[in-house]
Amino acid sequence: MQNLYEITIKGKWHKWSFTFWAKDNMVDWEKDGLEVRQVFNTIPVWVVKMGLTNVWCRLQDIKIIPLE
Repeated sequence: MQNLYEITIKGKWHKWSFTFWAKDNMVDWEKDGLEVRQVFNTIPVWVVKMGLTNVWCRLQDIKIIPLE
């Protein structure tokens, strides 16, 4: 099963984040110094503005709304 992950890369002046799907365990990436997090919910800005973040996340948790 693939999971959605986010990797954060720190440059001299900025941080950059990218999301990607992977089957692999990210432990080796973390040991190598990369900041990797599993993404459990993605929330559009309009959902936050409407105050529906909790409802949106619960629907994603039960797989009614897909990630990305």
